[in-house]
Amino acid sequence: MSLFALLLGCSLAAQGQAFTADGSRVSAEGRSAAGLAARFRAYDHLRSVHYDVDGQGTHWVRGRGYKACADAKGFSFTPFLGSGVPRNFPVRMRLAEAMCGDESLGLDDRASVHREASRIELNRGAVRVRYDCSEHGVEQSFELETASGEGDLVLFLEVETELAFAETADGFRFSNERGGVDYGRATVLDAAGKSAPVDAAWSAGEIQLTVPESFLRSAAWPIVVDPLLTPFTVGMGAADLSRPDAAYDRVVERYCVVFEEQFSQTDTDLFTYYVAFDMSLTDGAYLDQSAASWSAPRVMTSPFSGRALYVAEADSVAVPGSKDIGGRSRLTDGTLEAPFVVKSAEPSFSCAAPAVGADGDIGGFEFFLVAYNRVTATTRDVYSISLIGTQPGSETAHAVGVVAEPPAVSSTSGLCCGALNYQVAWSEREIPTGEFRVKAAQVFFTGMASPSFTVAGPSTDAFYFDVDVSPGSQQAAPGSGFVYLVTYDDRPSSDTDSFVAVCSEGTVHNTYQLQLSEHADLTPNQNDLSIAMGNDQFMLGYEEDGQLILTTVETVDQQLSIAERRSVAAGANLVPGSLAGAGALQFSGVLRPGLFVWTELGSSSSSIGGSWATVVGPHPFAAGVQYCYGTPNSTGDRGFIQVTGDRFVGGHHELRVEALPPNVFGYFLASLTPGDLPGAGGSLGTLCVSGNVGRFGVFQADGQGSGAQTLDTLQIIQPQGPVAALPLEHWNFQCWYRDAVGGVAVSNFTNAVTVPFR
Repeated sequence: MSLFALLLGCSLAAQGQAFTADGSRVSAEGRSAAGLAARFRAYDHLRSVHYDVDGQGTHWVRGRGYKACADAKGFSFTPFLGSGVPRNFPVRMRLAEAMCGDESLGLDDRASVHREASRIELNRGAVRVRYDCSEHGVEQSFELETASGEGDLVLFLEVETELAFAETADGFRFSNERGGVDYGRATVLDAAGKSAPVDAAWSAGEIQLTVPESFLRSAAWPIVVDPLLTPFTVGMGAADLSRPDAAYDRVVERYCVVFEEQFSQTDTDLFTYYVAFDMSLTDGAYLDQSAASWSAPRVMTSPFSGRALYVAEADSVAVPGSKDIGGRSRLTDGTLEAPFVVKSAEPSFSCAAPAVGADGDIGGFEFFLVAYNRVTATTRDVYSISLIGTQPGSETAHAVGVVAEPPAVSSTSGLCCGALNYQVAWSEREIPTGEFRVKAAQVFFTGMASPSFTVAGPSTDAFYFDVDVSPGSQQAAPGSGFVYLVTYDDRPSSDTDSFVAVCSEGTVHNTYQLQLSEHADLTPNQNDLSIAMGNDQFMLGYEEDGQLILTTVETVDQQLSIAERRSVAAGANLVPGSLAGAGALQFSGVLRPGLFVWTELGSSSSSIGGSWATVVGPHPFAAGVQYCYGTPNSTGDRGFIQVTGDRFVGGHHELRVEALPPNVFGYFLASLTPGDLPGAGGSLGTLCVSGNVGRFGVFQADGQGSGAQTLDTLQIIQPQGPVAALPLEHWNFQCWYRDAVGGVAVSNFTNAVTVPFR
């Protein structure tokens, strides 16, 4: 495949929902993702030629099937031979000499190099060597204003390559079993339009191009000699695209996406583009297309200027074989600024797995925070570096002498001008004890950090990974400041489960296994639990059986509430370990969807997939916290209950239920006392309320198995008559409903939800 797809789904609670075999909902938008995908497969990031200049001043070109570079020493053409090729196989060319008869034309030893549009020119004085770049190849030409001397004009072109040489009917070929480069026959053309074939010969690593004296004698100068370089491959397909990341640019209201492109096993390039809310993909550009390898990219945008800062593992110049943390920024008009080094490797350590967060500006200065792993011979530590714009500042050690997984940084506070903390989170294994932990710390925008604290563990059985951390929610928990989430996966054996910890400052309030809160099947594995942040809601995405599952959650004080239950957004070829999410904090009051991106496995290569993730909206808020894991019904799913509202006594609230069999009858229950009574009244499910249990009026579910009823908190049904909820009381609600299994009438219960009123 030579195209990559951005598969778009959506997690909106929509009419006409369907269910998968495990009961996960499929939104209407999710069902149309295949049609939308075709639209985005048409976006081909190699449909135009890309140009760049690296930090050493070398000009780089990326076309379809090749990359090339030019500097004062010469020109190098590298064919794409498949992502699995062990290394690059460039064909390096340098004009070594130009002779007219017995007289040298006296070339300058080093060329001056410049590019204009699609042409790169190496000026050697007597000869200008030009390279006209197109999507499929490069036309090389030699322009001479004049040539003194008698005899043939001979251009001696030194060639250095590991590819084998062969002469063909159309010129020369440099190749191996995977493909290579064709060097076409040359023609000479004078200023009057007269042309003639040029004799080309191969001798001891040189191509000798000979223009006969008979042509020169009557030529109108200048003259141009122009062979063509064209790459070819042997069934290699497209390059593998992988490890994407995304960030929201609130200044121009679009998402910035970045991903790896595997040119060879030793050469990984980075590409970026913008995704707008009208689903257009624009302004694609390479962040790196050199022969050096940049990998594991992450991106974050300044919430006030829109500047995107990209960080990645970059081949170290100072310490060969090690990695620096490389950085590059892009302005909102698409301008790429020069690459720079965020952190250099040293002989004692290499750098790996950078993550980046951004905050606002103070006095016109932008602030970013980069966290990374510092890798020694025995440890993998966690450090962070504060940046003002692109200038690295203070550095903080968070975990030293451990083996840590890649760290995460909260995306942005978005609340005020850089005056809040970043959250940094990671998992680690202590070397002496073998204990695993998930840990976190807060870092002020100046780089000052709080002591780290334990989010999960210690445990010698768990294996924590895929850690992510959110910025603070704008819903503050009473007495605890703004809350944020730390998410992680745990694989104590062959099963992988996802967990969510509700935190504020340096405190963990509650931790939840997400599948239990979702009231979902516990059998499948979950991977890559990632966060896309709204103002008050957190959109969680994870991989399950190759599909992207989306769930929207809120915090109720220091607890987790499901605002919208799991939806299948897209799949089923999501590569585990590749998912990343980004959210759109709302500054204008207009709801914007979040975006999840991932690597998608194709038949011959990997591509990039993505899905919108839309929050339910600022109102109504989820008012309660789900508890009490239930029993599947005849749909294969488990009935699921929510209470929405602001939790103030007397405010508007609603009881909602979904995932029931279509058109069944049911009623809601209410009690101040939770319970746990399996098979109550002969039901298949578990009664999760006890004590004085009130029963609301009977309702009938709709054709999608959903139902709702207004909850008057001043008239909650109880056996002794309606009562008013009081502040600080915790009321519990559940739903009983009818069902049929094998034609036999049965009944069941949903899970339950507790609402702490205030």
